[in-house]
Amino acid sequence: MRSPGKSLEEVEPSVARPDEVIDLLIAALARGDNAAIPRLLCRDVCFLTQDATAIYGRDRVASLIAQLVAAGVDVCSLAQSSLQIGSIAMVSARWRLSFRAREEPLVQTTEATLVLADREGSWKHLLVAPWGCPRCR
Repeated sequence: MRSPGKSLEEVEPSVARPDEVIDLLIAALARGDNAAIPRLLCRDVCFLTQDATAIYGRDRVASLIAQLVAAGVDVCSLAQSSLQIGSIAMVSARWRLSFRAREEPLVQTTEATLVLADREGSWKHLLVAPWGCPRCR
């Protein structure tokens, strides 16, 4: 059972499934809850920007995600499929990204790629690529 809209405190991190952790990230973005973001990221997380620039590390990625929050990003998950092998899960998702803080709102439909790892006692994001992985296409 998925848990859209639940906060990090409402889902016990040690029992949250990968899809729930993705929902928590989307919910934190919707609430503008920058404080919750680092708890959902592995220390060695990688974020791929739209131009495929790789940003590494929990603090740098959390700061980048805070910029997306400031841009008024809204993420709607339209569909997703996942593959889990042991402590790693790969998720391919179709997302609709809306940026409300622009003069003219921008809406994009993307093929996001997420990799989660069971680390530090809970599932966390290891790769966040909202615009997909260019080398995977």
